Amino acid sequence: MKTIKLTTFLFCLLFFQKSNGQNYQFFIDPNFSSISSAESLSSFHQLLNTTETSLFPNKIGKNIKSKFGRKVVNLGYRFGKLMALEVPIDGLILMNQYVVFGYGYRYRIQGYTQNRFVIDAPLPYGKGGGSARRGILETPRTRSTHELITFYAGGIESTKILNNTISKKWILSDSIHFREAMLCVRTFNKFHYPLLFLKNFTSPSFDVQNYINNVNNFYGYPEVEDWKLTPKRFRKISLLNFLNPFVGFAFLTSAWDYGWHGKTYGKLYWLRFGKIRYLPSVRVGLTPFGDEVYFESFLKKENKALRFYYRHGNSVFEKSNGFGVETFNAYNFSGKIKLDFQVDIWSQPELQLGGETIQPSSKGLGNLMKVNFQIRLFNESRPLYLSGQLGYKTDGFIEGEPLKKGVILRGGFAYDL
Repeated sequence: MKTIKLTTFLFCLLFFQKSNGQNYQFFIDPNFSSISSAESLSSFHQLLNTTETSLFPNKIGKNIKSKFGRKVVNLGYRFGKLMALEVPIDGLILMNQYVVFGYGYRYRIQGYTQNRFVIDAPLPYGKGGGSARRGILETPRTRSTHELITFYAGGIESTKILNNTISKKWILSDSIHFREAMLCVRTFNKFHYPLLFLKNFTSPSFDVQNYINNVNNFYGYPEVEDWKLTPKRFRKISLLNFLNPFVGFAFLTSAWDYGWHGKTYGKLYWLRFGKIRYLPSVRVGLTPFGDEVYFESFLKKENKALRFYYRHGNSVFEKSNGFGVETFNAYNFSGKIKLDFQVDIWSQPELQLGGETIQPSSKGLGNLMKVNFQIRLFNESRPLYLSGQLGYKTDGFIEGEPLKKGVILRGGFAYDL
């Protein structure tokens, strides 16, 4: 009954949406992964956003004759709306992704059930935090150190996935809704600043510190004074996150286009080479072996785009690297069927995989191949699609996926705006 009510509510919201040329999906998979939740939460956020925009205008005080007075009134109005409505909505979206689909996802794929999650009332109405506590193992198993490491990185990993999912929505449309921009900046702050302002310490007291402690301990450096992977390194390498242009454009849209001018949409700007548009990006990720840096290149021509990336792992302990490609609107068969692809190939150290006993994976080459599909259900002006992801990966680490090899299967529905 709850599912029926939620689905009906979502369809009612969808009916009142205005078109912006973007595609949104609601996904589900057996373990409620951070990848599926990022798609679903960003879509739900978008439905709320455009509904909010239709109910609460960006500008008021049209009868105020003074231009300065009108500006002051509107700045105050938008700030009040930000604190009373937009900050708490974004806070709830963010903390659910961070706690339930970050830590919780890593618990679920390790076999834990009856996990407990607490989401505090969002700022400014509460503390705005949250916590996760693992449940029980119905089938006895041994958890490996690498699985423990991915848990401590799970919250940060999940918010990065949400951040990337939001920003990819803008690639084909070149437009940025101010509410998506706000959430993009908020997710960036959540995964970036814990690294940028990481303090030196003598004992781990929160997740990033536990992550660093466990990676060093796995490679034989349990004492803080002997650590090879240090907080200082994380403070330095986190500066590379500022080279992510999507976050910069999101901040510009939030503060300038909407905050100062009251506009609903900002713009995504590209470097142009004839008919080809190009946008480079850099970001930092966390793996079971240490940090890694993504060097991304986005290419766009008309209504099709590609993402090429190379990821280089921290070689303090062992070398790891990988590269991949992801398509956007690669194949569109008269709007009835849409197909996109992602391929990732990597070279990684040996992984310790949990189970009845700890089993090592084969080090060296691994890969992921994934197809994203959408099949149109109705020939209406507002298309609705059956959507999903189907693929396979070998043993190895890639953001948002299980460490063990297996089939990738996610399903749901999608719609165009």
